[in-house]
Amino acid sequence: MQEGTSAITFLRPTLTEHVLLVTAATGHVRTAELRKSAQDPLEGFSGQSASPTLPLAYRATLIDPARALHDLHKLAVPESASDADVFEMLRNAGHLDGGTASQWLEKIVFECLARMPAQNVTAGHVSDATHLILEKTERVKSIKAADFRKAGWMCRCFTTERYGVSAPQGAVIVALNLLMARPRIEACVDAILATRALPTFELRSWPDSIGNNALARATEALRVEGQSDKSAPPEIADVYNHNCKQLVMKTRKKSSSGEIDAAMIKLRIDPAEFFRVRED
Repeated sequence: MQEGTSAITFLRPTLTEHVLLVTAATGHVRTAELRKSAQDPLEGFSGQSASPTLPLAYRATLIDPARALHDLHKLAVPESASDADVFEMLRNAGHLDGGTASQWLEKIVFECLARMPAQNVTAGHVSDATHLILEKTERVKSIKAADFRKAGWMCRCFTTERYGVSAPQGAVIVALNLLMARPRIEACVDAILATRALPTFELRSWPDSIGNNALARATEALRVEGQSDKSAPPEIADVYNHNCKQLVMKTRKKSSSGEIDAAMIKLRIDPAEFFRVRED
């Protein structure tokens, strides 16, 4: 037996526990990713909900700004109005609130005006661009709740859009990977000791050996600790309550039909990755 293999044999318990801890940490990272996808879908997004749906984000980032542009264009500005008069009219009409964002916008406007002559930008160019923008945003500003309902978007969240499962179902998949981790880690160590290639795991598998109750308990713990979704309980309930069991069974059914294969791959935790030698 080679010296390195002997060392692994001696350190096997420590090595196994260490990789198990790294796997658990990865599970927490996956849970945090689910939470971020649900609660912070767009960088800088300032919506009105802790877990915005697609329609809410669409309205806040596209529809409402488009409507504001069209309302702004309707503002009757006299030819004799000065820049200060125009900004006063904008504030009175509710387009500017006088806050930091409004002050920043006013600064940008004057910077653009100062640069226009050097770039040969005329009032005619601005007028043409304005009409083009209004034309392109006409359909966007007219989108209504009925359109989202027809598209099936009313309750669709960003986690479902990005992973193919809801955040609670994603937590089930992460918990499943954690429950499968120890035998997979042991298989990797066995392969190293036997100087074989690392094993390849079916990352969409759902072993019958893992019961619904055990998985429900692990899922609940993950959701409580990571607060992966808006429905996550604040604390772990009594074991006899069987919290998350219906969630587990629903997710298992989707897995059996192949409906969530993409999510099973995206949220996988493959212990073999921790044993591979990097050639950076």
